[in-house]
Amino acid sequence: MSRLLRIVHETSYTYPEGLSHAVLQVRLSPKSSECQQIENWQCQIEGGKKEASFLDHNGNIVFLVTSSPDTTEIKVISMGSVKIFDQNGIARYAQSLVPNWLFKNQTSLTELGNLTNKFTDECDGKPGNVSWLHDLSGAIRRQIEYKLAETEVNSSAIAAVRKGLGVCQDHAHIFIGCCRSLGIPSRYVSGYLLLDNNEEQTAMHAWAEAFIPSLGWVGFDVSNGVAPDSKYLRIAQGRDYSDVAPIKGTVFGGLEEVMSVKLIVQQQ
Repeated sequence: MSRLLRIVHETSYTYPEGLSHAVLQVRLSPKSSECQQIENWQCQIEGGKKEASFLDHNGNIVFLVTSSPDTTEIKVISMGSVKIFDQNGIARYAQSLVPNWLFKNQTSLTELGNLTNKFTDECDGKPGNVSWLHDLSGAIRRQIEYKLAETEVNSSAIAAVRKGLGVCQDHAHIFIGCCRSLGIPSRYVSGYLLLDNNEEQTAMHAWAEAFIPSLGWVGFDVSNGVAPDSKYLRIAQGRDYSDVAPIKGTVFGGLEEVMSVKLIVQQQ
């Protein structure tokens, strides 16, 4: 089964005074793979310009953007259509320059310490096989209630576990932390999710992948308790959120920054 998804994603940063200078990295462009085929895609910049484009070490497309002189608004608009194929969550061997062993290493966002046992103790079978990983996903979903505005983009897995609350980013970080604690390569994926009866959204989606030698990389959307299917459009992958942040960089001047997002995900 396949479906064609249409995305319009606009992120705006406004400032009460003109910026002296800004340099941003933008990771908002998908790549074609076994799971998806790009029909058309473009990333437009207002209040700045693209200086260069490259693939980072995780295989993600990155645009380097600088601000226009004295601009009071930078707007990043990504849009396009992508055909998504249902692979039952199996991403196989998506391109990356990073060796799998690196995805066994914890980061400050995924490290859980002894809290790992809260979730792994609920899993049956051999750690790392498909059924065990689904058990892990279910344990996290049961214990960490999905709730908006309880964590930030720089919140750690430990913070979410201690609160017992979080969003898709937190669920993915906890899943990754548990896997890595047992030597299972795992990574973070950002993208878009087609929702039922709701085209207008407020943020991108996140899920996790674990490496199973016989299958390659396999996805687990902990927040929804499913494997990614034809409703999921993949944008970027990395060790944790910091590797896939859609827009990040350095801004000089402008005083207080106000960000707004408009996002539409629809089936064509």
